[in-house]
Amino acid sequence: MRQEWPTLHDIQQAYFTLVERYFAQPFAEMQRYKVSPHDVAEQLANREPTVQAFLHGADEMAAEFQQFWQSVRAPLDHHLHQLQGLKAVFGGDIAPSYTTNIVRSTGLYIDTILLPDPLQRIPEFFTSMRPHAAVYYMTKHALNILNYKSLALTRLSPPLLLVVPDYALMDASTRQMLTTSSIADLLLHSSKLFGRDFSMQEELSSFLHNLSGWETFMSRLVDPSRMLIDAESSAGLQEQLQEMRRTQGGNFDFQQYGDQWATIILMNLLGRMLTTNKLVMGSSYYHGTPLIDAPTSWQYLLWKYQYDSERGSETHQDMKDLFLSKVLQDLTLITDLPEQRLIDLRRRGALAELREILSRNIHEVDAASPSALAEVTQTVSTNLEEAFQKHKHDLDTYSQVKRNFGFDVGAFIATGSVTIAATSTGSIPLSLLALGLTLTVGAPSAKELWPKGKELVKTHQTIKRSPAGILFQQRKRKK
Repeated sequence: MRQEWPTLHDIQQAYFTLVERYFAQPFAEMQRYKVSPHDVAEQLANREPTVQAFLHGADEMAAEFQQFWQSVRAPLDHHLHQLQGLKAVFGGDIAPSYTTNIVRSTGLYIDTILLPDPLQRIPEFFTSMRPHAAVYYMTKHALNILNYKSLALTRLSPPLLLVVPDYALMDASTRQMLTTSSIADLLLHSSKLFGRDFSMQEELSSFLHNLSGWETFMSRLVDPSRMLIDAESSAGLQEQLQEMRRTQGGNFDFQQYGDQWATIILMNLLGRMLTTNKLVMGSSYYHGTPLIDAPTSWQYLLWKYQYDSERGSETHQDMKDLFLSKVLQDLTLITDLPEQRLIDLRRRGALAELREILSRNIHEVDAASPSALAEVTQTVSTNLEEAFQKHKHDLDTYSQVKRNFGFDVGAFIATGSVTIAATSTGSIPLSLLALGLTLTVGAPSAKELWPKGKELVKTHQTIKRSPAGILFQQRKRKK
């Protein structure tokens, strides 16, 4: 008889127990002194004995987290695929900002947020960063994830939050697919930046390193808007690039690659493509919706969808208008609720109808055929606008607020927007995943993987579309 699988709650409890094995004490100190994950992480990163201790134990720690996720992968996948409602996979950064709580901001509108485990990135921290920076980022993200423990362990159906393995980092084959897809997007993005084609990453790298300096680099940009560093910054591009060079130069050892500024630009763009592709791959695997709360990351997701659409148009001449984005502006949203208030409201079923409408309509976009995508997206946009208009009316009606929420939510009301984006054709690695392609002997090289994927798309054996993404932007209403 097969042993009974652990529940989602069991898996979450075991995960947080593992995190606390390493970070319980600094987390307790953080709570005791009411400081932020940044404050504690910065302090630990400035202690040389602590840095050396983490360096000595990093490999063992990384192996523990990887082994844990491998051990629960089958039951977790089973439970997640059975989960009802709108599942949103957080992405665009290693983890949500420690200054806000994304569940408290969106937990009345999204059924379950899936948060990829940031501590699976431990090997990446310690192989690419300077030691003090690796300790800082690892500690900051560990303490931040512990802030979500009570929400993840709250018994709700469906759960508010689940920490899940980062799908693209689970094995060599998916990591190779992630790299291949990201490099393809990097080359296409760079061709639009500089108005010329690049066939390989080495060609792009050589081009950047042969530019004589910042002035030459700026003069060669054909579309400077795609050299996006911070969509919310008022500083000019050159000023942002110089600030990025200053901050990243302190975290990474770029000197080994030669010309520092060219490498920083290349690594920044590739990092953006890796982060975006990882989100799309994970969302596709978990049957979830990519969730982003940062405008810069959202723009790179839109470009990802655009590039997939362009590649799809090359192989499917009958497909037009493959990339669409709809913005619902000036919405009235409930945001930043206290944790217990949010939990109580979800237990009472508050806004369940609105969440069901969101879930059903986003799933309709995901299921739309390429030829019907534009029409379906327009219909969905209209449906959601009507649903949020009703939501606003309910919030403006005292009796309705009392009935739905039981307390005055005025202090937690914000204005904001929700944007939904979709594209008809997905990346080549997603097409491979849709076929269930597995490689049992070693990992595929880019030379092996890319032609196979192109052939699958070209012959219509599969059209695996990237899941529709969603961006929540909120700002407090002025009193």
